[in-house]
Amino acid sequence: MTPAIKASARYWLAGIALAIAGVAISRLLAPEFQARSHATIALIGQLLALSGLWVIIMGIRRRLRSQAVEPPTITE
Repeated sequence: MTPAIKASARYWLAGIALAIAGVAISRLLAPEFQARSHATIALIGQLLALSGLWVIIMGIRRRLRSQAVEPPTITE
């Protein structure tokens, strides 16, 4: 496994963990609270889930940049 793929796997695992935690907070924990607390905790969970997706995006972006190959330059 190349270092870029290992780093990408770490981003995937961290992103999936964050996303699952955010969904669990939003869907399982938030309904247990009353109106205003429910909305606040649901928002926190949704933001956490979106941040997990953002971490995955950053890992993919890093992998693509590390694998990018510069085109050869033509000199005359």
